[in-house]
Amino acid sequence: MAKYARDLDEALVQKVKSLSNQFGLKEQGVKIEAVRLKKGKTYGEVLKPNDLVKLFTGEENVVAVALYEELFDQCDEQTQDVLIENLLGQIYATTDKDDKLKIKIEKPQLNVELSVYHRYGNIATQKLEAAILILDQLAEQEKQQRELNKGTRGKKKQQAE
Repeated sequence: MAKYARDLDEALVQKVKSLSNQFGLKEQGVKIEAVRLKKGKTYGEVLKPNDLVKLFTGEENVVAVALYEELFDQCDEQTQDVLIENLLGQIYATTDKDDKLKIKIEKPQLNVELSVYHRYGNIATQKLEAAILILDQLAEQEKQQRELNKGTRGKKKQQAE
């Protein structure tokens, strides 16, 4: 039995398309297709096209957003929006040196274990967000240090010659 189907409720398909347009994915060249996720272990998934899809469609810019419709049927509009936006937020489009579209799917940075959330509430999300910001700062500092080291090595080479 296949894990995905093309028979997602049309209202959800339109919601995904509308929210993806708000994210600016269409302007970036990303084509979003909403499909139904048949098994309910998660509310949704984001799927990059594989080689077989590229072969049969001729398109490399298609990203599928699979939604577990049975869950969405029991959620209010705002919850649906939050869940869909959380999926769309994983899609990043860039161009390489040759101006070719490159699509990356990145899992969410902020992921809170339910038991941790129950124990600490919003403090847990705030602390995890702070940790992510610190990691970004450390990565930037490492990058600057590498740049500085490159410059220092270049000067040492010139002096040695």
